[in-house]
Amino acid sequence: NLIETSEKAFHASSKVNELKEKSIKNPNDLDVSLELSVALFGSGKVKEAYDLLLNSIKQDPNWKEQAARKQLLEFFQTSGINSNEAKVARRALSSILFS
Repeated sequence: NLIETSEKAFHASSKVNELKEKSIKNPNDLDVSLELSVALFGSGKVKEAYDLLLNSIKQDPNWKEQAARKQLLEFFQTSGINSNEAKVARRALSSILFS
């Protein structure tokens, strides 16, 4: 699972600019946000990927059976649950889900 996440992110990283343009045109498109988060993560922009997913969760926590939350948790496992970025994102996720 960790290898799949890393590979998916690596392959998506080549689409960052294209996905950013789509996201600017359609900022509420959660499918684009999810794709862009994977591409950003694959490009090493972990904080940006986390922030994008957190914003998606704020918009609609149950979208596609909690796809954004599940992706965020996969990223935590891949990059390390105790990394500084993950700690900040975990706190933000808790505040979103339990507020």
